[in-house]
Parts: sequence; C-alpha cells; structure tokens
Amino acid sequence: MASLISLLTGILGIVTADPPSPAAIAACSAIAKGTAETQLYPGDALNADYVTAKDHYWSAANADPTPACVVFPTNANEVSAVVKVLQSYTDVNFAMKSGGHNPNVGWSSTDGGVLISFSKLANTTYNAETQTADIGPGSRWSEAISALEPYNVAVVGGRIGQY
Repeated sequence: MASLISLLTGILGIVTADPPSPAAIAACSAIAKGTAETQLYPGDALNADYVTAKDHYWSAANADPTPACVVFPTNANEVSAVVKVLQSYTDVNFAMKSGGHNPNVGWSSTDGGVLISFSKLANTTYNAETQTADIGPGSRWSEAISALEPYNVAVVGGRIGQY
C-alpha cells in the first residue's frame, strides 16, 4: 500500500509531508473509533473531502500544513467527543476549521495534528416567525445567502462567498 501511495503521489505531483507523530496517529485512531467521520493521512490523502479540508482556504499559506487526520463531526455531541479525546493527547496540535477565511496559519490549519472540519455542519435555516437565521459553523457565505434568498432576507458577512 505504501508503494502505491508513493507511486500515486509521484504521478500526481503531490508533495508528501513528514509522517505524523505516533501521538498524532494514536489520537486520530482514538477519534476514528467514535462516531465522527475521520480521514487519515496519508491513506486518505487523495480523498476529496480530505483534500478540500486541507487545501481550501482563503489564504493559500494555510493549505501548506498537512494534518495527520481530518475529522468531520455532524453534530455537537461528536464535536464534544473529539475534544474529549484530544484532552488525552495534550502534545498533539489541533485546529478547528469553519469556512477557512482566517489568514493566520495554524488557527484553522495544523501540520501533523488533528484538523476538525465543520463542513458537515453547513446548514442554514430561517425562522420567519422570529425573523432569525441559524447558520451552521461550516457554512460558507454563498451557501447562507442562497438559503436565505427565497425568504427575501439578507445576511451580512465576509465578502468572498466561497470561504
């Protein structure tokens, strides 16, 4: 399997990062035993969700770090479970990625650590009675705007809708 990954990365021109630390691998494995979807590097390095989570940032500098794994929680309980696991691995860096608009490297990206992507929590709902919108932490502005448009409601936020 390792030689296949090396061959594919060479053909596709992918720069491989240093292998994650044993502690990071252990943390990722512990998280993967829970309910949140977890994708490990390098095994899932060609998975579309992993690649998008790693590479899709407003600031290209944030795409350089390579996480040991990317976790995709789908609800608050899964986020809590991931954080509880990470409390046992205090030497493993982690980052939480919402839309990927933060320009500070390491705030929503991590090199060799655990990346928690909120992309599976990208829902927007509107309550016409209270005139309030609930915008999930993984939502992109373009998605929120599109979801609210049928209600003739606007939202104020970032100027670049895809981040």
